Amino acid sequence: MRAEVMAIRWLTRADLNDVLAIERQSFSAPMTKTEFIDWLTNDDVVCLVYESRGEIAGFLMYLKMGYTYMIVTLAVSPAYRFQGIATELLQHLKLGHHQEKIQIVVNVTDSNVPAMRFFHKNGFGLVKKESTGKGKESRLRLRFANF
Repeated sequence: MRAEVMAIRWLTRADLNDVLAIERQSFSAPMTKTEFIDWLTNDDVVCLVYESRGEIAGFLMYLKMGYTYMIVTLAVSPAYRFQGIATELLQHLKLGHHQEKIQIVVNVTDSNVPAMRFFHKNGFGLVKKESTGKGKESRLRLRFANF
């Protein structure tokens, strides 16, 4: 259990710059501010932030499609990595719907070994593999289902 003050809550406008900074620090091809805002204008998109002692430590954005939840992006600030924050965000999504039959899907590239390990550790399995057309890299669709 964490001794620090933390909260998982919905993203607010005041969080946007911190979340975008984490996005840039986490991905080689991060979303732009415009792309991020475009996602947020969709009524079926939810963005949760993990706040620790007043700082945004990580975030999870997902798209609701019936009983399927597609992870758009999940990232943790480098200063907070390997502390279980991404797992807590994912658990928040899973536990928020524990009485419903849901599936959570995410797409990762096969070159992103840390992401594949993280999702496998959290109960996701491979459901689809397809070529991206960029050399030998493939896109993998991983899925967690509670039914």
